[in-house]
Amino acid sequence: MIKMLKNIIKFLIIGFFILISNEAAARSIQISNKLIETIEISDIEYVSACKITTILQGKIWQIEDKWIALVPADSSAQGAVPKKGWEIIFTVNSDTVIVNNRVVASPFPIQIMNNEVLVPVFILGEVFALPQPKVPIVESIVLSQIKDTTILSIKVDTTVLYETEVLSSLEYRIYLQALSEIKEVKPKGIVKHVVLGSKSGTLVALFFERPCDHRTIKTLDGLLVKCYARPQKKISTIVLDPGHGGIDPGAIGKKGLREKIPNLTVAFSLKRKLESIGLKVLLTRSDDRYVSLSDRVQFARLSNADLFVSIHCNAAVRDLSKRGLETYFLSEAKTDWERAVAARENAAIELEVNDTNPITNNDLSLILSDLAQSEFLLESQQLAATIQDAAVRAVRMPNRGVMQANFYVLRGNFMPAVLLECGYISNPAEEKLLAKRDYLEKIANGVFLGIKKYITEFEKKYGEK
Repeated sequence: MIKMLKNIIKFLIIGFFILISNEAAARSIQISNKLIETIEISDIEYVSACKITTILQGKIWQIEDKWIALVPADSSAQGAVPKKGWEIIFTVNSDTVIVNNRVVASPFPIQIMNNEVLVPVFILGEVFALPQPKVPIVESIVLSQIKDTTILSIKVDTTVLYETEVLSSLEYRIYLQALSEIKEVKPKGIVKHVVLGSKSGTLVALFFERPCDHRTIKTLDGLLVKCYARPQKKISTIVLDPGHGGIDPGAIGKKGLREKIPNLTVAFSLKRKLESIGLKVLLTRSDDRYVSLSDRVQFARLSNADLFVSIHCNAAVRDLSKRGLETYFLSEAKTDWERAVAARENAAIELEVNDTNPITNNDLSLILSDLAQSEFLLESQQLAATIQDAAVRAVRMPNRGVMQANFYVLRGNFMPAVLLECGYISNPAEEKLLAKRDYLEKIANGVFLGIKKYITEFEKKYGEK
């Protein structure tokens, strides 16, 4: 049900943006002695192939996803059409058009709107053998610096259509429906390199020295792109979440070890180690008390934490031989086992009479929080991987890998967030180890080394250079 709702919401969001971006008429172009309005779709200029075919006294009809146009030799194209005429085959969403058995490549896909097939203006001349409509010319591309802002100025001799693409925080591309003879642009400010290319128009690719945000503004004679360095990121506050507590014992081993006890022991040890390198460390609980899952989430968010690490021990119902460590990050569970682990750790929600956290208390909010959290998905996955690797090395136990599941305590935290399962309390041998302070110290040390490595790599990427 949640997955279906998520797909519906994504469809509505995408549909909304299509509606606001696809309706603008760009300009009129002359075909024979008549004018046809062009249409902008995602900043790409299209024209109706159906209308052009009619003006050229041809016929066009649809067969499944293909449109076939026949333009006679005696049309008003004044000798541009060969004696046998034109047979043109358009395929919806394809980037090629077949013209008299010859393939014409299109930089943008063939579209359909209001039961009419649309062709990019850029290939109009090749498809219908018509004079190509006037294409804008890029007159200059210049980088300048004003205080902490780097500005790319693109001057064009007339109104220009363009599209943009963000490859990463270090690369930004602009495709202009314009021609250019400019060969080089000197880097300046935060822009360390500029690449010029062609996509049946002009490509300008900006490469930044460090992660950058940008704003593109359409002007009367071209474009302005303002580039700003992102604020330096530094990890200074970590929230540790010892799972369960109080009336919620968590999993219970065969010898009676309650999961809530090793969870807190590992958290205390890890807290001391992290504080020794200057980090601020907060605990969702510091004694044997019950803290609701929603309160744990709220605590982490109000603390403005940079990382969230939830500490647990696992349990298997049937296979008591299962052993080893595994680390989770928030995403939809992919396997039955991942779903089972998430269900067990989320079971404490039944102890809560009223969950008032709007981020976590209904399916719709869960979907929206999942979409918002996508920004931290990769960072959470990387944090999980470094913790898992270092913890396994520290205790030399089976590596059950990095997994993904829909944990309650992770879904409301808008920061890199992971959940560590320190071992299987259901396994008699591991239960015995999890009851020993020196073994729990090894786990804490491994997690500490993993977090430390992650912070080093994170600040190398996002911090001051």
